[in-house]
Amino acid sequence: MTQIDCNKIFVPGGFPERTYYSRSELKLEEKIKRSSMHSILVVSGHTKLGKTVLVRNLYPKNEKDTVWIDGGTISSIDDLWDKIIVHYDEYHSEQISQHVDAGVNAKSRVPFFTGGGHFSEGSSHVRKRDVGKRVKAIDIIEKNKPILIIDDFHYIKKEIQKEIIQAFKPLIFEGVRIILIVIPHKRYDSAMVEKEMTGRINIIEIPSWKKDELIEIPKMGFEIMGVEVPEKAIKTMVENSLGSPHLMQQFCYEFCMDYPDSDIESVLKRIAQNMGRPMYDKISRGPRQRSDRKIRNLINGDETDIYGLILHALAHIKPSLETLEYEQIRKAIREIAKPNSIPQMHEVTRVLEKMSEIASADRGSVPAIDFDKENERLHITDPFFAFFLRWGILEV
Repeated sequence: MTQIDCNKIFVPGGFPERTYYSRSELKLEEKIKRSSMHSILVVSGHTKLGKTVLVRNLYPKNEKDTVWIDGGTISSIDDLWDKIIVHYDEYHSEQISQHVDAGVNAKSRVPFFTGGGHFSEGSSHVRKRDVGKRVKAIDIIEKNKPILIIDDFHYIKKEIQKEIIQAFKPLIFEGVRIILIVIPHKRYDSAMVEKEMTGRINIIEIPSWKKDELIEIPKMGFEIMGVEVPEKAIKTMVENSLGSPHLMQQFCYEFCMDYPDSDIESVLKRIAQNMGRPMYDKISRGPRQRSDRKIRNLINGDETDIYGLILHALAHIKPSLETLEYEQIRKAIREIAKPNSIPQMHEVTRVLEKMSEIASADRGSVPAIDFDKENERLHITDPFFAFFLRWGILEV
């Protein structure tokens, strides 16, 4: 088995042409196709759940009349207009040269080539026109009626989201299809930033993958390769995929690369260290040096600070992609910490806020965690981070 074989079959983070599974019983593709042209379609689901792959299977990026925009690249509304203009190889400003033959009243006369290659007299006028990026982009959209898709819409700042939705309102009325891809607890952002969009938002929820769906990925891939994989190894992959086809693709790829000497537990530990560790390290360090924090004693004899304590409590819960109530976290803290090391409620909420800020500062990915202070809920949004809490080595 070669590396090329593995790359062709299992594609974590890419489009899995050979191991694409449509989950046809959910009729997700049909729902997206049938969605109203006169409303914004919001495709919602946890990160690494296959939202982008699903939509790309229906509307490939290389199609002329499908405009894909990465929300992470939009820092101003002009970035959006630029991408639409560039997609159609257009310009928002143009220079027009006009030639008038000799004999016409003209203030300046210049020689010019005739069709036969001879010089002739005449006048030349140059006009420059800048129509503005927004005007040009909307003109392009109205003429071509493309499908506009903004992936990771939640990456865009709220004030920019509002500008975008306001600009899209008349386009929606004209029947331009607009699709926003978001994570679950941000699915109502498009309506919240612009109240007039209430009733014009159509949300399709992409559920986490079930075990019998996840198993189709190794089943298809290893069958194509003619490789027999122990049933126990595949079962372990399924149990630890946390409903994420991306993680399953990663497990299969790494297992494939080690074949025939693959050991599934070694594969899972290696993936946890490579993928979830960086974010864990950032969050555990916190915003300041650790030396000025109170020591917290764990029941197992280890010592850590409040950041380490909360992370160990989360690891104790072993969460999937889910929302944890504050009391669940408090309960886990009481189960792993000695009585004299249990922090007060305000201390825990303060640290959860700081952790969320640190996770949100990483613009290159969906925040691993997102704390809702008002409702005292912690959203676990990144399957790699959740997976690390299960299989990674937590330092104190």
